[in-house]
Amino acid sequence: MSRQFYRVARALYVEQSTLSRSIGKLERSLGMPIFERTRAGVKLTFAGCISFKTQSRLSQ
Repeated sequence: MSRQFYRVARALYVEQSTLSRSIGKLERSLGMPIFERTRAGVKLTFAGCISFKTQSRLSQ
């Protein structure tokens, strides 16, 4: 899991721990997980997909 967050963090020029904390804060504010974490990695949950689509529309 942390390997995928590490790659994203590098692309965003932030520390992996900062990204993980931000994702955790977002999940707490939404009241649900937006990522499913497994040994194989992470993927968006259904709620994460809905949130992503909503945010994408709002930013256009």
